[in-house]
Amino acid sequence: MKRIIFSFLIITTLFITLFATGKRDNKSLLDELKASAITQIAQNQTLFNTNKDGSVTEKGLTPEWFGKASYKQFKTMSKGTTWKIRDLTENYDVRQLGEALSIYLAAARIIIARSQSKINTDADGTKNPNNFYPAVFGRLTAAEFQKRTGIDIKQTTTGKGMGPRNKKYNTADSWEKMALNKFETLESTRAFGFGENVTESGKNYYRFMYPLEIKNTCLSCHGNPRGSKDISGYKREGYEIHDLRGGISVKIAQN
Repeated sequence: MKRIIFSFLIITTLFITLFATGKRDNKSLLDELKASAITQIAQNQTLFNTNKDGSVTEKGLTPEWFGKASYKQFKTMSKGTTWKIRDLTENYDVRQLGEALSIYLAAARIIIARSQSKINTDADGTKNPNNFYPAVFGRLTAAEFQKRTGIDIKQTTTGKGMGPRNKKYNTADSWEKMALNKFETLESTRAFGFGENVTESGKNYYRFMYPLEIKNTCLSCHGNPRGSKDISGYKREGYEIHDLRGGISVKIAQN
């Protein structure tokens, strides 16, 4: 009996040790999201660089360039938070993690948005839509990150009454609709988002939403005239600068 109890204690101790060792701090999870984003750039290099005639033009949109540019943008956007980037190390604060992840994905989207002209234009100046837009990049990155970590990140929007362009991936659930409504009605939530602990289907989660505002780079696809088609063939929603486009939603399971 003592041998059985001793063996049980060893196994239990080993399990606890492995669990503790495997616990990942906020910095490592942010790095995983960054790696997920860089992976999407690497996997689409041929798409970016191949022209309609089959020739190849190196456009400089390399994983290395993207990694540096997106992290620099993230550092700029996170300056007003209550934490600094160095605070992510050895920190397991789920609220901080939700905020950091959503800000980084928003920052990475901005870099892709700024690069749309280069991505979708051949060497001779011909427009060549490559179906790699900020929303597509964000969705691919979120899916890769979910596979690596189990943490859900999603982009969602009401589409200014027109709904999301991709209803399968971007339709807001009830909590996300509530958060988006807060952004529209409470100016204070527009600074760094809104988060709270929730229980859904008997499970506990921390949910956070970071607002996405319309920037200059967004207007060519999402601006006016409302109803006209953009380069990708979708109808423009008629947004103007600083309008709320939607948000990046993070859902983290709690123990």
